[in-house]
Amino acid sequence: SAAPINERLDEEEPYNPEVMRAQGALIIARDGIQQTAKALELLTGTRVRTRRDRAQLHLFAGTFYLGIGDRAGAAEEFRRGVEADSGNVLIMMKLARTLYDLAVVAFRGSEASYRAYLDECRSVTRQILRYDRDNEEGIALIEAVASVFKVDV
Repeated sequence: SAAPINERLDEEEPYNPEVMRAQGALIIARDGIQQTAKALELLTGTRVRTRRDRAQLHLFAGTFYLGIGDRAGAAEEFRRGVEADSGNVLIMMKLARTLYDLAVVAFRGSEASYRAYLDECRSVTRQILRYDRDNEEGIALIEAVASVFKVDV
């Protein structure tokens, strides 16, 4: 059982986002995917000491949301992560990719909401490339946006 390890980690590092993510993952592994809400509650209820840790918690929560297929929930968590740490390119990439996926789904479903997702995706991608002009994932995303939506980033 992982319970003794969890208890010790929680006592030694109660504000560590990695510990909370691990505990969330253990909850899901032990109790099944239907317990994702419990794992997310653990993450979102965690108090953190630094902006970097807060950003990391939002990254983990967004990843959990992606794991259950909730792209809108994931995008919201990634947005919060970027707000907490505006220079975190990894979280920006997760946000941009999630927004792109939401835009594609809405576009294919002929929903007007695709435009808002697309505009935000383009904005975040531009921000990524300001930090890292050679970011391969960012460049691939620009190419995908141009190919699918016939617009420039």
